[in-house]
Amino acid sequence: MPLPKRQQLRRVTLLCCHFVRNLAYHRAGKKSPTELKRAGEFWVTVNGNFLDCCVLEWCKLFVDTKNRNPGEHRWDNVVADKVRFAAELFQHVDQMQFRNLVGAMRTYRDKFIAHLDEENVGNIPQMNIAEDSAQFYHRYIVRSEANPDDLAGLPTDLEDYYSVCYREAREIYEP
Repeated sequence: MPLPKRQQLRRVTLLCCHFVRNLAYHRAGKKSPTELKRAGEFWVTVNGNFLDCCVLEWCKLFVDTKNRNPGEHRWDNVVADKVRFAAELFQHVDQMQFRNLVGAMRTYRDKFIAHLDEENVGNIPQMNIAEDSAQFYHRYIVRSEANPDDLAGLPTDLEDYYSVCYREAREIYEP
């Protein structure tokens, strides 16, 4: 049974928030692309889990389809004007890079998070485009789909929310 529209919009907004929060926590823990700020298995696991959560949440928003999963949070099952949303999204992010990212996210999720298949190396997806698209989706919901009271208590500016989360994590990584 489909969710009521208000509840669906709140859940999509939450997924966008979960994505950027985990991305902020993941990035705050890195000294460089290959080095963490804190050593030890605990910090490696924590940082990897933040990344995995990003992939899972982003897939709910952009990858899951009707064929594989009901995909009730996927953009084309949520927004009223699919043509407008897609056109605006692809003004914001490169369409070919986005399509490649969808494949990379699906592969990483399916081969390394949900299952551990035969591959020996996991190719971590590019998170900048994922971040841009999640922020776009969130902003689109806030501006074009939701009524002001639909999202009461939820962040309505994802860039600000990311900054708050990043600062919070940085204080923990850099005591």
